[in-house]
Amino acid sequence: MHILLFVLFTFLIHFNATAQSTKQPLYFNSQVGVSLDGKGDLGGSSFLFGLQKALSNKHHLAINYEFFALKNDNSGFFEFRKSKSAQLLYIFRAGSNTPTHFEIGLGGQFKWHHWRLSSNGPYLVRGLRDGSILRVNPNTSVNYNETSIGYTVAPAIYRKLSNNFSLGFIAQYQNDNEGYSVLSLRLGGKFLL
Repeated sequence: MHILLFVLFTFLIHFNATAQSTKQPLYFNSQVGVSLDGKGDLGGSSFLFGLQKALSNKHHLAINYEFFALKNDNSGFFEFRKSKSAQLLYIFRAGSNTPTHFEIGLGGQFKWHHWRLSSNGPYLVRGLRDGSILRVNPNTSVNYNETSIGYTVAPAIYRKLSNNFSLGFIAQYQNDNEGYSVLSLRLGGKFLL
């Protein structure tokens, strides 16, 4: 994980140097909102931070760090998943010369998941992707970690409020090789650097 973060930050430094040398705008993107998993039984807070580099008026690249924490407390069983992801997106921007513009981002991601399962009732049995069985005994908790890779689709609409700031509404759908799908709805600010 530390190696991937090092590679990510090295890429960001190169990204910023390229932005300054080509005179194309570079943006800092910050988003906050809620996320729901694909089954609809886990929900929680969602945050995203990233850099977006304009290659031209309509074509951009973005590199993001996302964090969300999802939980469900149902009938004596508590399920908590904390996920972090590094994302690389291609963004197509429509209406770039107007105060309101639409963007759609498409790309890939690498995720780290931390699970905590607790049971106050009968013991729980859960099959894991590697073929092993996880048992959670009554009145105990079990923690485990997973990694995954997947894709993300992120449509957004932004309104320019000043020369250096735009406010937007972003919807993001993700799916990965572990079969976890997540829908996030966020408000975000984009700052021209």
